[in-house]
Amino acid sequence: MNAPGKNLAAAIEGWPGQVPDWVETLARRCDADSQSAIARALGLSPSAVNSVVRGRYGASTDRIEQLVRGHLMAAVVACPVLGDLQTDLCAEWQGRATRQPASAFHRRMAAGCRACPHSRAARERAA
Repeated sequence: MNAPGKNLAAAIEGWPGQVPDWVETLARRCDADSQSAIARALGLSPSAVNSVVRGRYGASTDRIEQLVRGHLMAAVVACPVLGDLQTDLCAEWQGRATRQPASAFHRRMAAGCRACPHSRAARERAA
């Protein structure tokens, strides 16, 4: 077996115990390409990706986890409006739900996001 790349090694060191599967995927993809390229693909800054990989991100990683799971791992959730939806697109719609809806479809999505169990806001209300 090959030795881990520098990003995977940093994740192993930075995440005591078990490295979350999505962080391992993020680190491996950064090793295969670059942190900058992966950050750009996820719509994040390279420093945010670096901090997450190293276990030093100072805020909630929920949104980043959704982006990684959807964009890099092709994970899906059951959207109450659209059906199966990749988690990164779910996160994008949740972000749009906080703005003034521009169309009937956007209003329907905003209402669906507010009521959806996958919504960050719904999880925060339940906690």
